[in-house]
Amino acid sequence: MSAVDPELERVLEQVPELSGSDQLLTPIPGGMTNRNYRVRTPGSDHVVRISVRETGQLGIDRGNEHHNSRLAAEAGVGVPVVARVRDPEALVVEFVSGNTLSPEDFRDPRRVSVLAELLRRLHAAPSFRRDFDMVDVQRRYHEIVVEHDYPLPDGYARYQDRARLAGDVLTRTRERTAPCHNDLMPGNFIESDGPGSRIWLVDYEYSGNNDPCYDLGDAINELELDAALAAQLVTEYHGGPRPRELARARLWSLLSKYGWSLWGSIRIGTTGDPEIREWAQALWARAVSEFESPEFERLLAHAARPPDRGAGA
Repeated sequence: MSAVDPELERVLEQVPELSGSDQLLTPIPGGMTNRNYRVRTPGSDHVVRISVRETGQLGIDRGNEHHNSRLAAEAGVGVPVVARVRDPEALVVEFVSGNTLSPEDFRDPRRVSVLAELLRRLHAAPSFRRDFDMVDVQRRYHEIVVEHDYPLPDGYARYQDRARLAGDVLTRTRERTAPCHNDLMPGNFIESDGPGSRIWLVDYEYSGNNDPCYDLGDAINELELDAALAAQLVTEYHGGPRPRELARARLWSLLSKYGWSLWGSIRIGTTGDPEIREWAQALWARAVSEFESPEFERLLAHAARPPDRGAGA
């Protein structure tokens, strides 16, 4: 069967698992940095993720993505990886039948419990190929935005001192690094249907060794968890209350907003995508609200305290 996308045709020619005269090709909507297709043959069912070309400024290392995707799959967190193709750049994984989750789905405390266990399992995996630190990523994104005159969020510089204070505290109080996903937006969670339902964590473009508390904070941000669900996530991840780590997670959640808003600036500058503009503006509005909150100073003070001690991780 002839594919409309010539790059997909080239991928099909290079991966034996995708070959066959009776192929069913279905585009999967929603990818921001990939074009995704479901490829079915009589004996297989896979997803092909073809990288879009204008993502170089975002610092995506496809070799790192492939390597870490395999380790996440071996840890039972990510879906099995079939192949990497380099021309065009693409990743082939097994298809998982299920539903992509939304922030509303994580209003259910049972899914938050699953998320805590999922992150514990990922963070116990062998070390990833590269490191990731949002403080460094934000700095690099800011340089790119300024250099190319991309649109900065309104009043961005007004909060740089507060962001620096939070980053300094979080860096100083980090106790370890672990394999982290680092981009826990709801579209990266797939809840499989049928018997033995489970949640898979996909898309390891930004994965790397990081403060494991960053994943907790990024999840609080991306999944829009309220205070009670954020506390549940941190408590269940650690196996007991951790006031300092909860404060650190909430600060990482804020720096996640601060950093990813510049990801939005780069994508707006290179593509002009109105959906990304709307997403970035909403993200920045939430960041401003947290920077301006009287709770910001309290979180800094709690995060700077000595480590919590007790049962759990």
